[in-house]
Amino acid sequence: MSAVEVVLLAVAACWLAGLSFVLVLLTRQLGLLQAWAVEQTATPSDGLEVGAEVPRGLGAVLPDQAGPAYLLFLGGNCQPCREFALEARDSAKLDGLRERYPMVAAVTGTEAQVADLAGLLPPWFTKVDGKAASDLMKGFEVIQTPSIFELEGDKVTGRAVAGYGLTNFLNLIDAREASDASRYAGAARGTVVDLELTSQSGSGSR
Repeated sequence: MSAVEVVLLAVAACWLAGLSFVLVLLTRQLGLLQAWAVEQTATPSDGLEVGAEVPRGLGAVLPDQAGPAYLLFLGGNCQPCREFALEARDSAKLDGLRERYPMVAAVTGTEAQVADLAGLLPPWFTKVDGKAASDLMKGFEVIQTPSIFELEGDKVTGRAVAGYGLTNFLNLIDAREASDASRYAGAARGTVVDLELTSQSGSGSR
C-alpha cells in the first residue's frame, strides 16, 4: 500500500469518526427538543385533574391499597421516556421508596417498543401493556408521555409531566411526603391540615 493510500485511509477514518460523533450529538439534541416540547405543550387538560375520580373499570390493574401509589404513562417511541426509565432503574432514592409506594408503568407502542422500554424500567415496577395500557391512557385522558399520576384510593391526588429525567417525579413524591409530615404534625397539635397536592411541572434532569 502506497503512502498516498495510507493517508487517504486515515482521512476517511477520521471523517467517519467525526460523522459518528455529530450523529450522536444530533440524536441527543433531538431528544432534548422532544422533552422541551412535551413540557411546553402540556396543559391542565393533559390528563385528569387533581381531585378527579379514577375512571370506573380501570381499578383492576392499579394497586389495591388505601395509601398513595404512582401511575406512569410511557411511550415506547418516546426518548424522554427511555431517559426516565434508565434513571429510574439506577436511582437509589427511588429504590428506597419501593416498599412504601407501589409504582405502575403503563407502556404503549409496538410489541417490540414496549418490550424494549419495559426492560429498562426497575424490575419492581408493575408493567402494564397492550389494551390495558391503552385503556388506562384513554381513561386518564393522557396526551403527553411521560406523565405521572399520584393516586390514593379512587382519587387523583397529584400529577406531573415527567420531562427529561426523574426530577419532577421525585418532586411529586417529596411534595407528598412534606404534606404527610404536615398532616401528622397538625394531628399531634389537634389541628386539621389540608392534604390536597397540586401538580408539579417543569424540566426534568429522569
